[in-house]
Amino acid sequence: MAEDITQLVGELSPYVTAAVAAYGAAVLEKARDDSAEAGVAWGRKMLQRIFGTRSEQDVPEPIRDLADHPDDADLQAMLRDRISRVLRQDHDLICDVRAFLGYAETQAAPHSAIAVTALAADHAQQAVQGRGSQTNTFRMTSE
Repeated sequence: MAEDITQLVGELSPYVTAAVAAYGAAVLEKARDDSAEAGVAWGRKMLQRIFGTRSEQDVPEPIRDLADHPDDADLQAMLRDRISRVLRQDHDLICDVRAFLGYAETQAAPHSAIAVTALAADHAQQAVQGRGSQTNTFRMTSE
């Protein structure tokens, strides 16, 4: 069970860390801005489910600290530890987080590549010289 929670929290970590980096200590306040990138928005929803919706003044210390230093690996580990302790107390919450992750990984996670297959025959030689198929992979670049 402990290994399952550790793995679950590891999978959850990029979402919640990105949410804290984007929203800071206000991450647990009731959402007012839906314009965030999908992964960040899912991280925020997961944090709100784990810790509840709270005012910025009532945010747990690991979130407050990470909000001030979002790239600090030790603070990220402290948040993962706190999440692990909360999850160990609530089996229903574990199920909810697994469901969130399942959805987030298929719907909200950024895709690193898009594959396009073009088939051509006769006059469609601009796509493929002659007959046959051509597969192109377009990789997204970070700006």
